[in-house]
Amino acid sequence: MAISLVTGHYGYSHITSQQAAQRNIGASSYGVRWASAAPSMTVKSTSVTIGDFLLVVDGRYVKNDDDMTVSFTGGSAGYSRHDIIALRYYVDDTDDDATENVEFRVIPGTAVGYDGITDDAVDPTVSRVDLSLLPKSSDVAIARIKLLGTSVSVESLIGESIVSVADIVDYMTVPNGRQVRTYRGDISGAALDDVRFDEALKVN
Repeated sequence: MAISLVTGHYGYSHITSQQAAQRNIGASSYGVRWASAAPSMTVKSTSVTIGDFLLVVDGRYVKNDDDMTVSFTGGSAGYSRHDIIALRYYVDDTDDDATENVEFRVIPGTAVGYDGITDDAVDPTVSRVDLSLLPKSSDVAIARIKLLGTSVSVESLIGESIVSVADIVDYMTVPNGRQVRTYRGDISGAALDDVRFDEALKVN
């Protein structure tokens, strides 16, 4: 049929994963955001262990229930390099029942000379495709592994966690003709319920 009710029907299976993702996009927009607290990332000389998390990628939810360890090639004295930890989305359509999968992978960068002061290394290219376009594969950059000589560190590349619209900004009109904008947000690690401040705006 040309038009149908996506939610609210009964009697047959009618809501697809694609429709659920489109609904999520409408609620939280495109892009990549943590839907939970950002995961812990423990780095060693040749590996990074990523803790549990819930991530939203173009309306799709990705859940990691346990620590996951990815490996990379260690650094070398006199050289710097940036590697990217990516979440790889791919479609396995080798049989009649195609499946969508996600996995971690490390995209290695190119080593350049390092004088101990200036880091001239650049991030490798990440093939990111909007999942709403239904690609066969796409990489989402999760973190940067920075190797300076033999030292190594890891930096998250994902933005802030998603919160509900009510937790970001509320509007209400009060009897005196002024509009009150109420912000609630996570500030300096405080819980959402612990932080609240109001800004009164004159309504013209």
